[in-house]
Amino acid sequence: MAGATATGTPDGESTRTRRRGFRFLDAVVLLIVIAAIAVGAYLLGFGPFANSGTDANRADVTDVELTEDDTALAESEPLEMSIPVLGLRADIDPEPCPLTNGALDPAGLSTACYYVADDRPYTIHGSDTAGLSVLAGHAAAGRPAVFDDLYNTADDTFTLVEGDELLVRTEASGDNWLVYRATDFHAIGKPSLGDDPDVWGEEAMPGRMLTISCIQPRNPFADATDNVIVGWSFAGLADADAAAELLDAAS
Repeated sequence: MAGATATGTPDGESTRTRRRGFRFLDAVVLLIVIAAIAVGAYLLGFGPFANSGTDANRADVTDVELTEDDTALAESEPLEMSIPVLGLRADIDPEPCPLTNGALDPAGLSTACYYVADDRPYTIHGSDTAGLSVLAGHAAAGRPAVFDDLYNTADDTFTLVEGDELLVRTEASGDNWLVYRATDFHAIGKPSLGDDPDVWGEEAMPGRMLTISCIQPRNPFADATDNVIVGWSFAGLADADAAAELLDAAS
């Protein structure tokens, strides 16, 4: 019986079967490890999944033509925004920005949100606002977010320049757009954000708007420590045709 085993009888077949089973399990384990590494790279923004933070592609656009109609546009909830020079166009959440531990925390990555507060002179958007309007949005590592292109994390510079335009469409504006132009730029540590008079002013600032995001570390599990703020000034209204021409050129 011992000789039969040595010449490849069922005991030999069993050994080869076990070896094939071990090789299969090894391959499965290797695939699991590779998948885990790929998921980790995506989450951490490494390798081919990295958010490179390179310069946004600035479109060659001209300023939108403003309407000569000086009829005041009532304050109303913003619906949509665009920064044509960056090819950015995004919806604005129907509810105000939520707060997490006292900080603005937009609900999604792909949309912006507006902020109002009973104890602060913030307003929703209109052509004759008495106070400050605020839009906030995320910047993210390893995945796209609405305000990724506002700041170049690779060399710590803003991608916008003074005079670049931001368009906002509201419930009251219909197909027309409120037009704002960039005036000032700030990268501020989060603890100092609420106390900076260069950002918020020391009195009511009619027609001023802020866009607020953050400088996101490559590791999304690390806390962002700095905010990116762009100040904007209301310039006028653009009708649907003029805005559509600009938005088409930027897309």
